[in-house]
Amino acid sequence: MPFLMITSLLLLFAVAMMQISKQKFTYCLPLVCFLIIISSYLLAVLGGLWLAPWLLRGLAVTALLYCIYAFFKTKTLTVREVGFAMMAFCVFAALLWWICRGRMFFDWDEFSHWGSSVKIMYYSDELYSAPASSDLFKSYPPALALLQYVLLKTLGLPFREDAVMLSGALLSASMLLYPLGAISAKKRPVGALLSCAVLVLAPAVATDHPYYQVAVEMPMGILVAFLLLVTFLPGKTESRLFLVNMGCFVLTLLKGTGAGLAVLCCCVVMPVLCKELAGLEQLQQKRALRSLLAVSPLLAVAAAKLSWKLYLAAVGVAERWQVQTTVGDIWSLLTGRSIGYRAKVLTKFKTDFFITGAYGPGQFASPVCWVLVPLLAGVLVCLLRPKNERKRICIAFAGSAGLFLVFAVSLLASYLFAFNPEEAVVLASFYRYLSSLITAMVVFATGMLCWALCAAEKKSLQFTLAVLAAALVLPFATSRNFVTLLLNAPTAAAQTHHDRYLYQRTAAYIRQLGQSNPRLYLITANDAGKTQLIVGYELLPQTLPEQATIIVAEPSKEPWVKQYSAEEWSQLLAKEYDYVYIHCPEDQFVRDYISVFEDESQVVVDRMFEVVQQPDGTAKLRRIMMEPVQ
Repeated sequence: MPFLMITSLLLLFAVAMMQISKQKFTYCLPLVCFLIIISSYLLAVLGGLWLAPWLLRGLAVTALLYCIYAFFKTKTLTVREVGFAMMAFCVFAALLWWICRGRMFFDWDEFSHWGSSVKIMYYSDELYSAPASSDLFKSYPPALALLQYVLLKTLGLPFREDAVMLSGALLSASMLLYPLGAISAKKRPVGALLSCAVLVLAPAVATDHPYYQVAVEMPMGILVAFLLLVTFLPGKTESRLFLVNMGCFVLTLLKGTGAGLAVLCCCVVMPVLCKELAGLEQLQQKRALRSLLAVSPLLAVAAAKLSWKLYLAAVGVAERWQVQTTVGDIWSLLTGRSIGYRAKVLTKFKTDFFITGAYGPGQFASPVCWVLVPLLAGVLVCLLRPKNERKRICIAFAGSAGLFLVFAVSLLASYLFAFNPEEAVVLASFYRYLSSLITAMVVFATGMLCWALCAAEKKSLQFTLAVLAAALVLPFATSRNFVTLLLNAPTAAAQTHHDRYLYQRTAAYIRQLGQSNPRLYLITANDAGKTQLIVGYELLPQTLPEQATIIVAEPSKEPWVKQYSAEEWSQLLAKEYDYVYIHCPEDQFVRDYISVFEDESQVVVDRMFEVVQQPDGTAKLRRIMMEPVQ
């Protein structure tokens, strides 16, 4: 049901947009997604997020009536409008639902922000950056979460994690199919079908979890590639410029690094679009307007970034990532005299970026090798296209490679000057961050190759280069065996339910207390805070007090561990808590704190205790019998 409802809603808006704008389906579908995000964002920062689903419902009714009118009255909407790209999207959407159906979140980042933010918004009808929110990363931009929230709310769906995954995956699908708008399925039916297959596989290059993980790295990489494809594939300048502007706005709001990526994209696309604008006859005498249109992508980036900063300032949320450095630090780095953790960061970055294999079958390719993808693809496309287009093609692929290299340098700078030393020395999430630009390069190269191959006139050359392109792209795109992913989708979904069961059971016991925000202390195993994170997510919209769920009596160097003596913990419980729940106690916990419990034999897994205050200001823990949870 979520698949049919969400896909039908996007198709309805896209068909209506096609009638209004007279543009192709591949143009209208991503534009619809962008406009949903932007309109929801504007309402959200003005405090009216709850209005967004109602707005979308009204627009959906209007679009439906308009399509009916166009079909029966004006005859401008016919069955022939259902083209190859639209059918490809429907098949792609069904494939995505098969992958996502029944899955639950599984990744740390989905519980810390990318999944929990949508759940917070779903139950509160306000942005997760609001003061009352329990989100851990309130300063992160909200583009993807807004789309997921609005689609679920508009259609009246219950909060389902597989529907959240599907909503995000459909944004990626809408952008991935853009090159089909430049391919004639009638003239090149086989080429169009192969193009669909390769475009679907392309994002699997840089992630183990294509399409069903709700983190933004893959959509962000696809959006970067999309902006380049819109710029360099054929089309009317004015409409392409508008789509680029909308894409830049959304890219800025996808993630904190989105603004920087959007500026880098502008550096590649603006000179090309500026030259095209200068050639438009209607703008020959309108120099000021032409200049304004030329810089409009940068203005879109600035508008998104500034509005988000103003909103965060208004709600009192500080930016999470702050650059902490001095001129001396930079000078020491440039002169090779950097010491301490920054020297370790440089050494590890050199190893991980230039030497260690990380991507592709067998993980044989170091990240820097992926810069060859756009360069080799650029050579192939140049051979397929006329000589007068080759300069433009060289700019496109050189720009793509340049984006990757500049992003890698900026990532290094982040580790050196923005990350805390503990995370910096291990290059925390290095490959995940880098995967965005690897995805961008591969998707862009794939899209351009598909267009060039399907447009080639010399069939022998086309066949030869098609084989070469397949040899270049397909081995990488089948990383982690995409076919196996499809075949094992139901089993994988069932496994996520199994993995979440114990956390759901703990949350169910806590809900039996019947309190919206119980003053409960949770005790977990020493798992770096994973259980606390997942149980906190399961309880939403309920919240627990801020606490350290992993406690010890002896000093510990682990940052997630809190030191209390048995007496100190007992006094804390008496003062601030009503209940204690033991999810899974370590032997060390039993040894250090057994004196706090009335019945020592009950200090085992899945036990709820009531805090019983003592006359001396300490507390004893008495077990509460709970209804069994299956």
